[in-house]
Amino acid sequence: MKRIVILSSLALILLFSFVRLSTFLNEKNEFSGGVLIKIPMNSAQRGIVQLTKWKEFFPGNSLDDSTFQIENTIFKFKRKMFTGLEFESYEKNNPSLKWTCDINAIELGDSTFISFFLTQPKFEKKLWPNLSSYFKSKNQEMYYENICKAASSYFESMEHVYGFKFNETNVKYSILLSTNMTSTDTPSVKNVYELIDTLRKVLKEKGENPLDSPMLNTTRIETNLISTTVAIPIQHQFAVSGNIKIKNMVLGRILETPVNGGVNEIKKAFDAMEYYKMDRQKMSPAMPFETLLNYRLTLPDSLWKTKISLPVY
Repeated sequence: MKRIVILSSLALILLFSFVRLSTFLNEKNEFSGGVLIKIPMNSAQRGIVQLTKWKEFFPGNSLDDSTFQIENTIFKFKRKMFTGLEFESYEKNNPSLKWTCDINAIELGDSTFISFFLTQPKFEKKLWPNLSSYFKSKNQEMYYENICKAASSYFESMEHVYGFKFNETNVKYSILLSTNMTSTDTPSVKNVYELIDTLRKVLKEKGENPLDSPMLNTTRIETNLISTTVAIPIQHQFAVSGNIKIKNMVLGRILETPVNGGVNEIKKAFDAMEYYKMDRQKMSPAMPFETLLNYRLTLPDSLWKTKISLPVY
């Protein structure tokens, strides 16, 4: 008799638990989570919305430009949002049953939260099918958690965010010998070295030696007018005249990165440097410039070696 009472009590407890679980499963239609990463929000957002970067960090296979796979689950890009992307996912053997998920970069102080918000499809309200669907959704939740972790780990690298690694250091040289020209078109490499040779001639006459490689800035000042300035860092000031000038750089902070390649690669690096500056709310007290690390006149631009620099505070 006692055994029957115990078994009956256990049966009631199990039945009650199943009823409660069934109610819970019917109510829980959403899952969320994410990972904190210590980079500015704008940096993370720019990275998250670029599907080309997903191929590099996605913890599975890339099937095409907008479709990915982990084990038996397919992830399909649906649309771009202001702070992230929307995906839908489904099991390969059941493509009609789809989950939707928003992956976003959300600002948290000086850090960013790479978050996901997962919505499961509507299932039958019967216990066993609903129980099965719940565990399927938990599996989807695990996948999206891993995607956020992979994104966070990837974007911890400055090179993955900007394409270049920027070094913030102190301005090294304060005295520059410079000259400039204006033209209606971008100056040729020959034009640039004619300006540099003019400075070298002055240095030779003054018995001065350059402290580093020549520096170059090209700026469009009007629609059809380009200003080209070249400079060479020197140790001492001396009297100059005409279009030859002595300029003084403030010994503050400066962003730098090496660049291998021609005009397009250099422009890409300067654009990325501007993003870095804006993301960290820095200002520029002076114009950016290139330091010509090898002799461009005898080389194809694919072999150019350059250091680009931007004074900041």
